[in-house]
Amino acid sequence: MWFQIENILNPDEWTKEHRFHVERMWRFDFAHLASYVAVEVEGLSRHRSRHTTFQGYRNDCEKYNEAQVYGWCVLRFTGDEIANASAISMIERAIETRLEQWARSKPRTNVRTSGAEPIHASIA
Repeated sequence: MWFQIENILNPDEWTKEHRFHVERMWRFDFAHLASYVAVEVEGLSRHRSRHTTFQGYRNDCEKYNEAQVYGWCVLRFTGDEIANASAISMIERAIETRLEQWARSKPRTNVRTSGAEPIHASIA
């Protein structure tokens, strides 16, 4: 998947396997740190996997909800959407929108770090 993203979006702006949580070992497949936009490529298949079990789905919900609390915009796509580039315009729009919103607003602080660092600063 990285190959497809790397060839369409600027790879210098993306981090693979970015750890976003200070206590949990959760990672995003791809993270755009400047805008706090994360891309998760869902591994759904015909075969049973962690993501297709009730507990796996529940764990993913916890991860995505916690990411929202941290200020992340998490975009979820299938591998096919990444491979055929149909996800790219959504990713680009999310980044553009968030950066525009931040430019118009006063700096916010991250409630999870007692306001000591900007909300869009890297945790890892």
